[in-house]
Amino acid sequence: MMNPAENSRHDRQSDSLENFVETCQLIKRILEFDFRKALDNWAERQLQTMESTEARKELAELCERGCSRHVLAFFVGLSRFALQAEKFWSIPHELLLDQAKTLEDAIFIIEDSSPQSASISELRFHASLRRFPVRMAEETGLTSLREFVKYLWGSYVLVITGKPYDKSVSGILAELVGPPGYPVDHHRVWRFRNHKKFDPCFAGLALFFRDVGNVLRPSGT
Repeated sequence: MMNPAENSRHDRQSDSLENFVETCQLIKRILEFDFRKALDNWAERQLQTMESTEARKELAELCERGCSRHVLAFFVGLSRFALQAEKFWSIPHELLLDQAKTLEDAIFIIEDSSPQSASISELRFHASLRRFPVRMAEETGLTSLREFVKYLWGSYVLVITGKPYDKSVSGILAELVGPPGYPVDHHRVWRFRNHKKFDPCFAGLALFFRDVGNVLRPSGT
């Protein structure tokens, strides 16, 4: 019969062995995980959320012309998020700054009594969040997330294809951010007026997503 010390050592050895086996099983699952398949499935699910037959057709055409399905799928998700966040983004800047100042005053009071409080980080986050749209407008001229999405789609397509393909872009935007039936002529005019304004700050994004698409593109294509 083992004494208490031997029992304790045996238990530690058993625990170590179990941890080692669990670690090996985890590594095996990671190595067997098909990242490419998961990414392809995610992209397909995003693209399938497009309800309009016309929009899906335009997406397919852009893919045929060299645009990455994964990048376009990301743009679809980003566009839907931007539409939801537009209400916050459109709050008058004076009100956002007043809210930020109120939150920062609260931080100052809490820091005096409880400098390590978790509430400080939360308040600081919300104060920064309210200052962000104001700073973006001052530094880039961007006052609408909907406008940013329109620019991102158009600039990426232009970088990849060398042409704006306003019909395809406007058909996709009509479903994602509206207005429904967004006319191609209206988008063309918008592009002429706004791309030069946003290019100095955001042109690098289209190049970044071009590189992302190249990395994710299946080998041999």
